[in-house]
Amino acid sequence: MFTNIELKNYKSLVDINVNFTDSKKQPKKLVLLYGENGGGKSNLVSAFSTLIDMIKTLEVREFIASVVEEMNEEVNIERIKLLQKLRNNYRDLETIIQQTHTCNSEENMVLKYSFNIDGKEGYYYIETDNDSIVKEELYYVINKNKGYHFQITKDKSILNPNIFKNKIYNEELYDKIEKFWGKHTFLSIINYELVEKNKSYVHERLSPRFLEVFKFFSNFCFRVNEGTTNIRIRSGIEYNVLDELLEGQISSTKEYLLKISERFLNQFFTQLYADIKNVYYVKKKDEENIKYDLWCKKLIGNKIRDIKFRNESTGTLQLLELIPLILASIGGNVAIIDEFDTGIHDLLVTNIVTALNDSIDGQLIMTTHNTLLMENQIPKDSLYFIVTDSDGNKEIPCLTDYERRTYPRNNIRDLYLKGMYEGIPSMMDIDFEDILETMKDN
Repeated sequence: MFTNIELKNYKSLVDINVNFTDSKKQPKKLVLLYGENGGGKSNLVSAFSTLIDMIKTLEVREFIASVVEEMNEEVNIERIKLLQKLRNNYRDLETIIQQTHTCNSEENMVLKYSFNIDGKEGYYYIETDNDSIVKEELYYVINKNKGYHFQITKDKSILNPNIFKNKIYNEELYDKIEKFWGKHTFLSIINYELVEKNKSYVHERLSPRFLEVFKFFSNFCFRVNEGTTNIRIRSGIEYNVLDELLEGQISSTKEYLLKISERFLNQFFTQLYADIKNVYYVKKKDEENIKYDLWCKKLIGNKIRDIKFRNESTGTLQLLELIPLILASIGGNVAIIDEFDTGIHDLLVTNIVTALNDSIDGQLIMTTHNTLLMENQIPKDSLYFIVTDSDGNKEIPCLTDYERRTYPRNNIRDLYLKGMYEGIPSMMDIDFEDILETMKDN
């Protein structure tokens, strides 16, 4: 689980350090991040998707190159869609830096992710200038003691021989660092090794401790809003449900996934919505594949009607989209969700998150505007607020950092809305007549 994130010159977060541990220094299972619109909530959670982007650059570069090569031979609509999807979801390093480095900043960008894996603590550090990586290191348990797995700068590369333990393979990695590092992270180089080579070949040459960290980074999932049109989703690891719950096509050998998903979705949505009576898949089979489409039976005008699920509300479709991430947090992994409550009724969000709080075996970090959660059985140390001072500097304290302002009998929601914990919009009078007057011709 993540225990801390430190960012410097990352988007609007010039100098931020957020602690995700409780009073016993254990990672918190639930983190709710509040703040005004434009305060930086989405920027904080996008730092986690940036981590994945930086691990995937080499793999994606090679894959895009192969797709482009095939397209040159035969233009195919599906290949064009795939290429566009790749470019929307993964970037090369120059693009990542261009999109994330604080505007007009001459100082380096720093991203430091601290984590706890099965009680063992460590951190991963990346530093960039305006166009390349200048420093990268991983600190974690090696055998019984902590130490650096690797430390790489423009001037020097050190790979711990206890981690990268095969001499010949070690030399190969140094060669790859010389060839790729700076435009690709070292973790991106390792990721590409795992993609291109037999996994057992690579695993035999790397220590289990290093692979623990790599697996942790590979398995966490997120949903991040980027602007008004792009929503990035990474579901991470597989569960016994379909990758695409709304519609799709699978092999006939995986029909069991349809049945499991159907049972789960039926129970989930009929418990949440009084008018949804059944959720089911309409299937079309051939010899090898099954095309499926999600439908529901819904009470409308005193009659049960069959409705395509894609015609449901934005909020309901978002809930469907979030199910893999919810399952991830319940199943012991990390899920990071931006604007969990978009389009979903406050009471419904409160019901879901309160129930999740008792079931999370991993970690759920999410942004929200739902203040009703402050009045429920959510741990007070789960509440965080993005605070911006008069100079535009930001910090992200936890509710427990305001102990002198909060007493056991206080209503946290009331105090927050009154500005006690900040992180709320500055309320000023708006004169629409005056605004309209400025639009008139002189």
